[in-house]
Amino acid sequence: GYKINYYKDSVAEGNKIGISVEKEAEFDSVVSLTDGEKNLRLPEGYKLESVDPENLTISANADENVINVLYVKENFGYKVNYYKDSISDENKLGEMEDEAEFDSTITLTDDELYQELPEVYQLQDNQTTSLKITANEEENVINVVYVKRNDLSYRVDS
Repeated sequence: GYKINYYKDSVAEGNKIGISVEKEAEFDSVVSLTDGEKNLRLPEGYKLESVDPENLTISANADENVINVLYVKENFGYKVNYYKDSISDENKLGEMEDEAEFDSTITLTDDELYQELPEVYQLQDNQTTSLKITANEEENVINVVYVKRNDLSYRVDS
């Protein structure tokens, strides 16, 4: 027989997902995994990276009859929307799209935060500047809102 081990991030004991799956096979036969076996323990936000070996020849030494399946984090898209005054379609100034690794936290740079800033506006108070990337791209959104500055003085000449 042979064993299938499943890992996330790297092939290391601490990264093993669940217990090994034990399978039967004839001595000297060649086995390879089905798509279902390859994706059996695929975690959300991950993708299949490797199956090592792709084809295993069953030997007399049970310790050598092992297939390791490795999953790594996938990249997901995120969007930054820019608005003036409030979040609405008619106040939208622009948007930026990018992607980042699942479960990572992205933080907007000053350049990204201020790239659509209109004159006499400033960033709203308590503006969100970071985002934890999920597997649901619809939720990977930061809305940047600029509000009118109220610290400007002006003079009207008659």
